[in-house]
Amino acid sequence: MKTTTIFKTLATTSLGVLCAVLPMGASAATLSATPLDVSVTAGQTVTLTLSADAEGTQAVTVKAQVAYPETLLTPVSFTFAPSWVALAQAGYDQMDDGLVIKTAGYQGGFTGVQTVGTVVFRAIGSGTGTLSLTGSQMWNTAGEQSLSVQAVPRVTIAPAAAQTSTATANTSTAEGGADATAGASTESQTPATTTATSDEDVSGVDTGNQTAAAGATSFADSIAQNWLMILASALFVGIAGGASWFLYKRKNQ
Repeated sequence: MKTTTIFKTLATTSLGVLCAVLPMGASAATLSATPLDVSVTAGQTVTLTLSADAEGTQAVTVKAQVAYPETLLTPVSFTFAPSWVALAQAGYDQMDDGLVIKTAGYQGGFTGVQTVGTVVFRAIGSGTGTLSLTGSQMWNTAGEQSLSVQAVPRVTIAPAAAQTSTATANTSTAEGGADATAGASTESQTPATTTATSDEDVSGVDTGNQTAAAGATSFADSIAQNWLMILASALFVGIAGGASWFLYKRKNQ
């Protein structure tokens, strides 16, 4: 009995020492996106920030994979934070078909939390949908990868149809008012144009009358001058004839 008790005591002590000496398993690294709840209107943009937490390991590379609902969102851009070197390779770089995949290495590695980058979407539909980070990966200096994904963002998009209809109605009203004003202005200007035309016609008639009167006056003046010349010529001829007859009679006597 004493031997059995001693053996059990040694076994328990050894197990306690072994557990104290051996390190506990490291926590898994995480990838998260913020904000977790976004509300926008169709046509506006949604910006998410992706962050990686190495949880004490020496992480060097992160592959961020964001799945999005194609009926609600379309990707616009992705921008890496400083110190990241992007890997542009098939399977590690994509922004279509419902997936945004971006992969990059961090210079010198990191052990804490680092911002990976920001992804921008444009809201193209209306409703509520969630984004998933499933498929993301993180590698440490030993080439091992272990990553868990935290809570995923939810996006709520309100329709913009009501705003568009109101804007269209306002535009139509403004255009109708402008057309009516322009029509009224045109009608009010028409009599003035007619009056101006009548004045021009009257002016033309007056000018014609003045020209005719001037012509008649010139013709009368011309006739008067001609009659004076004829009378002067007849008088001269009469005087010359009388003088010639007088000289002839005197000579014959």
